[in-house]
Amino acid sequence: MMPFYLLAAATNTAVLNINTSIWKPNLLALAQAAGWGPGMLLNVNVAAGVNVCNLVITGFPHDSVTLTTRGVIGGEAGGGVGLKTDARCRVDNLGGRIFGGGGNGGDGGGSSCFYNSTYLSGWGGAGGGGAGFIGSGNSVVMIAASAGSPGTYQIYTGALLGGHSAPWVQGGQGGDGGATGFSGGDGDVGKYGGTASGAFNEVGYRGGRAGNAVEGNSLITWIAEGTIVGPRV
Repeated sequence: MMPFYLLAAATNTAVLNINTSIWKPNLLALAQAAGWGPGMLLNVNVAAGVNVCNLVITGFPHDSVTLTTRGVIGGEAGGGVGLKTDARCRVDNLGGRIFGGGGNGGDGGGSSCFYNSTYLSGWGGAGGGGAGFIGSGNSVVMIAASAGSPGTYQIYTGALLGGHSAPWVQGGQGGDGGATGFSGGDGDVGKYGGTASGAFNEVGYRGGRAGNAVEGNSLITWIAEGTIVGPRV
């Protein structure tokens, strides 16, 4: 059985049922291939248990599309958009879920210093990945946010001058990735200690912004909002 099919509900109305998970579908192409054309209305139904990454309603006339979802419409991991429309439409999300992809964590800041003609450096840790969908085609998998990595550590092991303590540097911890609908955490600043000269600590990088759960919200008439996680713009 084809996962997408069109049923004639009335002379001027087509029904597109999405019964299989899909990665970034071309909704207009699916509708046209199944017989939808100008002057017709389109009802799009996302079944329960179905994951759709980045559903975009574009190329349709205003007030022609009604989306009913009982599944999950979400953004790509790392800040992707869940649902986007550039046309006035109606959305029924009762029992469904729409989310923006979580932002990636920011990298940690580095640290460096000099001592007795020796250069020490600590690299900042990588930021963690944000939560959201990954996949391609009909493979759409939800992944959780991941933690940031620790920065590298280096300590001076040579001879010390009298009364001095061994200098050390530590790169900042990378920020954790954000859950769906949330931005990633900022990376930590680098650190140093001991007796050192020319020491420098770099500030950690900002975490990535969460993806929008909905773009074109002002164009949507919400029949039922259901669960929406993340910004709506």
